[in-house]
Amino acid sequence: MSLAVKDIVTNLTDVDFNVNVPKSRVGQAVRQIKLVHEDDDGFITVAAKSGRVWNQYHYKKEELENNIYKILGINKDSYISVNSFYIPVRKPEYIRHINALYVDLDRHIEKKKFTKKEIESVMYFLEKDYFGSIVPYPSLTVASGRGIQLYWLLENLPKQGITLWSLIENEIIKIFKDFTMYDLVADASCIDINRVLRLVGSRNTNSNTLAKIYNLSNKRYRLDEIVEGYFPEYQIIKKKKKTVITEKEKKVEHLYNIHNLHYARLCDIVKLQEIRKGYCRENGKLKVDGQREFMCFLYRYYSCLFTRDPQKALEDTIEFNNRFASPLSETEVIKQTKSAEKAYEEWLKEKANGTYKRGGYNYTSKKLIKLLEITEDEQKQLTTLIDKKEKYDRNNKRRTPRNEKGLTKKQQELEDFKIKVLDLKEQGLSLRKIADELNITLGKVQRILNSVSKNAL
Repeated sequence: MSLAVKDIVTNLTDVDFNVNVPKSRVGQAVRQIKLVHEDDDGFITVAAKSGRVWNQYHYKKEELENNIYKILGINKDSYISVNSFYIPVRKPEYIRHINALYVDLDRHIEKKKFTKKEIESVMYFLEKDYFGSIVPYPSLTVASGRGIQLYWLLENLPKQGITLWSLIENEIIKIFKDFTMYDLVADASCIDINRVLRLVGSRNTNSNTLAKIYNLSNKRYRLDEIVEGYFPEYQIIKKKKKTVITEKEKKVEHLYNIHNLHYARLCDIVKLQEIRKGYCRENGKLKVDGQREFMCFLYRYYSCLFTRDPQKALEDTIEFNNRFASPLSETEVIKQTKSAEKAYEEWLKEKANGTYKRGGYNYTSKKLIKLLEITEDEQKQLTTLIDKKEKYDRNNKRRTPRNEKGLTKKQQELEDFKIKVLDLKEQGLSLRKIADELNITLGKVQRILNSVSKNAL
């Protein structure tokens, strides 16, 4: 394990902090929050690192702005999540708002700060050879102390855009992979959606400098605009099906679908644990033990596949295990799920056998439903772990929308006519006059009355 994580929800009362934080530092931090989390109503995570321990604090935007001086006053390396979460848990399956694409260029030279002159040289080079040609101009640039962080702010990107976001984020990291000016290195682990980056106004203890906003444009991009302008090969996932699809387009479409599947599976494993309130089903009965090892294995495997960060996947798996009614020991989790990381490594080795195949564990939904003993009622709350019957029911509902009474539009119209016909008949009108009054045929009036008579019998 690299870091121990301690989660604290909006609680800094037990932490010693310096209340005399300069207003300029607080102002910079608040500016970053307002810019990145503009209309965000989710939980934002801020973290302070002390040695090998992360203390994580989860706030709504307004609470965070009011308490930011406390985070800065801890005088530790402090970070903030770029995106937000439905609940105070920093996990990809709980993403609420996706606010930006980003890259962290850092110089891992102990105690050496990144000078203003070096920043200006790097920015000149990036503006000349990168911005506007192979990546968009950044919305926000932060001097982090030993490097720079680039943000491309996004507008109106809901959780459903997570797969496309992940693919484009990965492409951006690849672009900066070979960037080595002044020994800067692009952080390859920045591809995860629940990433935290250094908080502006906080102190970088390695270089003993403050993180500052270097430049901002307030520009917000639509993700599809970025794809169209800089990564057109990923437009295939937005187009309607064509008669002829190239091999490259097939591969991109498959990559998108498989990445989407991994995230959906990860979310379903978490949802299943929530539905069962931390219990496991075995031989048709819910119990505190049973399939905990297998569910932890699946969580770790799909987390590796989606985040591409095995170490973070293991840390998250240990936290996932702690949400069982009777958790396994940390040692058991690490040992029993070790094969998940090996399977992930095999999956990364693409095998070209005329078709697009992967190693690792390629479970079908049918197989997982059987192994996890997922019931029909449970399937109704899941996304991908569903059988043919549930899939048919969902498709049928989409094809024929129904109201709150479960009736189609045509069925509801018929019910409305029944009420009107019966009301006019009680008033003593003849069938012909009822038809004229409602502007329908005499035959329809007769059919409505006959159906009412049959139902009464």
